[in-house]
Amino acid sequence: MKNPTELDDKKLSRVVGFMKGTLKNTRKISSEPFDQIQAYIDAVHAAHEDGYGHSGGVIMVGETAVECFTRKQKCVARDSTEAEMVALEGLL
Repeated sequence: MKNPTELDDKKLSRVVGFMKGTLKNTRKISSEPFDQIQAYIDAVHAAHEDGYGHSGGVIMVGETAVECFTRKQKCVARDSTEAEMVALEGLL
């Protein structure tokens, strides 16, 4: 995001508006059996000005999100594949 455009500003405004509108929402816990644990993780290579990537993910038990995270990575990855591996290691 070195040179954000007007479209980027509009997208950011939309996300911030969504977040403001959902501040009072509560976490919903499913009544379905908790028979599975699933983790969804993603990473962006060199997302920050200093070359560090960014990770995000969610851990699901059944249909319930029990943990969500987003964070700057603690090391610089050489490529997007390595950034994905750094994201996975950060979860463990």
